[in-house]
Amino acid sequence: PTQHTPHTPQPTQPNTTNKEASTNTTRQQNKMNRTTLSSFLKCLLVAFFLQLSIANAGAAAGQDDDGFFGFLKQKYDALPETGKFATGAAVGFGGSRVAVNSAVGVVKIAGAAFVATEVLNAAGVLDDVPSFSDEQMELAATMKKRAIKAAQGFRQKVRDSVNPGKIQAFFKSDKMAAMGLAAGAFVGFIV
Repeated sequence: PTQHTPHTPQPTQPNTTNKEASTNTTRQQNKMNRTTLSSFLKCLLVAFFLQLSIANAGAAAGQDDDGFFGFLKQKYDALPETGKFATGAAVGFGGSRVAVNSAVGVVKIAGAAFVATEVLNAAGVLDDVPSFSDEQMELAATMKKRAIKAAQGFRQKVRDSVNPGKIQAFFKSDKMAAMGLAAGAFVGFIV
């Protein structure tokens, strides 16, 4: 006769889906925090570098800057050559990452808009769109003119402050920062 042992219950596995979900949520939050901090630091570095080039151009013209950026420029000028190289590399890396991420974002938005309009057109939704009235057309034309005027003003301000002559003078005066900027931009575009 065989002996029958009573069935012992197997230990149950803890609910891993709740742990996985909370781990995934924590990972996503950490990734968002790192992305936000990274974007902030990149913008800060780009602003710092642009201000340095503007401050150098102002110093060449005989203007003094005693504000916060003047303080930063003093600290930057006191850096050894390797520190200037590292600063240039950080700014180049940050600037290239901002440029690449912006370009990728524009391509994504344009692609999504194209796909959405093609789907709406294929579904026949765009056939039912009413035409604009004369008043709405005038409002659209006015808004277009204002947007173009604002864009031209912004473009002119950027062109005045980021003058190639000013940038070239800065790079000639600070070769280590220029080499660091090029190295950082190269790495930023590759990574």
